[in-house]
Amino acid sequence: MMKDIGGEPRLRKLAVQLAGFLKKLHGIPVEDVLPGGRNDNGSLQWLDLYERIRTKLYPCMKQEAKEWTDRHFTGFLGDSAKAKFTPSLIHGDFGTLNILYDTAEGRISGIIDFGSAEIGDPAVDYAALLASYGEGFFRFVTDENPEVNRYLARISFYRGTFALQEALFGLENNDEEAFRNGMEGFR
Repeated sequence: MMKDIGGEPRLRKLAVQLAGFLKKLHGIPVEDVLPGGRNDNGSLQWLDLYERIRTKLYPCMKQEAKEWTDRHFTGFLGDSAKAKFTPSLIHGDFGTLNILYDTAEGRISGIIDFGSAEIGDPAVDYAALLASYGEGFFRFVTDENPEVNRYLARISFYRGTFALQEALFGLENNDEEAFRNGMEGFR
């Protein structure tokens, strides 16, 4: 989508829209969504993901890919300061397919598919935005919302798990294409 949109002024306008949307979404009080809130920091879900990757994907992965995955997960999960966040309402699937763009108006016209919405780490949504639209556009987002710079370690970690998550989804759901796409750089 981004390469077809036009120059920097239009991209900055879109970054303003998306950064504003995420700031409002992440700013909804957790108590309004889930009375009683959430007590853990979400690391259990990432430990579970790591274990499922090791059990199910490692037999299909080359040694260097296994070593990279081990460093990626243990480096993040072993540092409680990196993994710590304030739980927020997140979209959970904030990629290109769920952001609608009106070409005639030159603006975002909607956000769809809240089926993965949950209480979690707002850095997950920013990681999806970075993975979908690249670093140049992401800089416009951080210009608009500099607070996101505090999430960069988590954003980097989450972004690094996306292909593995896709491969695992493919394996667990008999989706050969998703498995192949996710495993592309790991075989």
